[in-house]
Amino acid sequence: MASSRRIPAPANDNRHPDGRRRLIVAAAIVLLTLAAMVLGVQTS
Repeated sequence: MASSRRIPAPANDNRHPDGRRRLIVAAAIVLLTLAAMVLGVQTS
C-alpha cells in the first residue's frame, strides 16, 4: 500500500519545481536585463 501511495506523490512534487523554475528563470532574466541596463549606463 505504501508503494502505491508513493507513485502519485512524485507526480505532484514534480509540478511545483517546474513552476518555481519558471519563476526563477523569469526573475533571472529580469535581473540580467536590469544589470545590462545599469552596466550600459555606467559604460556610456
